[in-house]
Amino acid sequence: MLELENCWLLLCHGWPSKLLMGICKISVFDNRLLCWLQITLTQSQDKSLRRIAELKEQTQLDYQAKKDLENNYQLMLDEKDEVIQVLRTQVCIITRLVQECFRTESGFNCDLI
Repeated sequence: MLELENCWLLLCHGWPSKLLMGICKISVFDNRLLCWLQITLTQSQDKSLRRIAELKEQTQLDYQAKKDLENNYQLMLDEKDEVIQVLRTQVCIITRLVQECFRTESGFNCDLI
């Protein structure tokens, strides 16, 4: 790609001026186009990197929310298991008391209940 200084050097060496000026204009246009492309690509890359960072953050937040939800469900299941265990214990105690009532010598003594 020709720089503007090189255009003047070629003009001094006998290149036709119209051809040389056309080449220089193309060179300037190419430089501007490259500059615009570089700016556009940089902006696009920055936008993509920000989006990637947002998606990573969202993924981390979703993962943490899922982990918290799993912990809450596990705590609820543990509480339900405790309630079930308490109810089973109560059923065992009541069953034992009823059986003892029917085993007494008088036939039916439920003073223990």
